[in-house]
Amino acid sequence: MSLDSISTDHTDNYRYQLMLKVPDYSSRDYWDRRFTSDDDNVFEWLQPLSSITPFIRPEVEVRKRTNVKLLHIGCGSSLLSNELRRLLKAQEERSIILNVDFSPTAIERGQQYELKEFGNVKMCWGIVDLLDWANIRAVCSDNNIYFFDIIVEKSCSDAIACGLSIEMDVMSSESSSGNPESHGITKEIVLPQIALAVHLGRITRPGAVWIALSYSSDRFDYLKPSSEQSEAKSMWAIEYIHPLSTTNQDQHKEGTPVYRPEIFHYVYILRRKDQ
Repeated sequence: MSLDSISTDHTDNYRYQLMLKVPDYSSRDYWDRRFTSDDDNVFEWLQPLSSITPFIRPEVEVRKRTNVKLLHIGCGSSLLSNELRRLLKAQEERSIILNVDFSPTAIERGQQYELKEFGNVKMCWGIVDLLDWANIRAVCSDNNIYFFDIIVEKSCSDAIACGLSIEMDVMSSESSSGNPESHGITKEIVLPQIALAVHLGRITRPGAVWIALSYSSDRFDYLKPSSEQSEAKSMWAIEYIHPLSTTNQDQHKEGTPVYRPEIFHYVYILRRKDQ
């Protein structure tokens, strides 16, 4: 597929967002400005920590006798990083948590939060563009981590999905080695969320879990059986989707109850296939 074949619908949607002055959540500049302007305020995207930790805890428990490698993508200014350290406290010396974001400001903020709560910085932190495979490999290598057991995110995939399609190296169907450095590589134009899934698939071991909180009910539709075959689909399977209702407060005007429509967010549990 050529560089000129980027989806027209996707490009038109991007231009429409620009006309409406909708923030470009896929932009590094946007997040740097936001984290800087937020001063030291913690911000929990979409849902509080209590909405996602019940899904993380069982995955940690089942691996309690192993050296867990956990990747937290798009850590932002959330306290989820600290919560992950608490969850892994019992096996802290044998496990590694890598928190990544492509905003240097977010990484600095996260390290400050960790230092403030625990008195030290033991987790790993990295500035990463998750759509840049070479950047991902370099940060993993710097931290001596090559395969993760657990990936956690709060709406990082949502932000990445706001960007334009990109060109990336994709393994052809003839290549079965699982090594992205081997032959059988072609260049394709793919949606950014698909590129993310492929990159994460390359750094996770079989049976690993990807726990994602999203505002979208179709965020991972490209992994469903009815979707086209892709490298991402060969790596990941949707295990289940758990809807989370947002607060639905009644509003009253002159004694008449007015109800807001119920809105849902979604926790996706994705499982790395045995490939």
